[in-house]
Amino acid sequence: MQTMIRIVVITALLFVGLSPARANFEQGTMRVGAGMGLRGGSDGVTFSFSGSFGFYVLKGLGLSISPLFQTGGGDPSFIMLTGDIRYIPFPDLELVPYINGGGGRLFVFDYIDAWVVSAGGGLIYLFGPWYGLDMGAGYRWYFFDEEDVQGSYYINIGLLLIF
Repeated sequence: MQTMIRIVVITALLFVGLSPARANFEQGTMRVGAGMGLRGGSDGVTFSFSGSFGFYVLKGLGLSISPLFQTGGGDPSFIMLTGDIRYIPFPDLELVPYINGGGGRLFVFDYIDAWVVSAGGGLIYLFGPWYGLDMGAGYRWYFFDEEDVQGSYYINIGLLLIF
């Protein structure tokens, strides 16, 4: 009997995870995320850990603040704090596409700090109405001074909570 109950519970959980999900990206909805990513540069690959908190000011249009810690490769480690804007053109899909952009400050250990601007996009795969997997990619420009501008690609993946 216990085996049968376990099979039913596991099957139910699988169907909950695989069922068509719709999230609410309406005005006033908040989101919290945590993720990890990779960045490629001339000095190799670096790893990052990030978080985000935001809210939707209009249906599908959200603002957020995102701290990020990055280390690895030949570059020094740094902390970045950015403000981001995210636009979801088709919020009623199970696989939700988005585009985003942002800007903020880069605090580099043992090096001069910089301003950063980013642009990218991604997909949110919804497991339910309140959570999903956020997969994104983009490009960042780092402005250390007027003559020293650097850029790099990045990819990230993380969990997203919507409430």
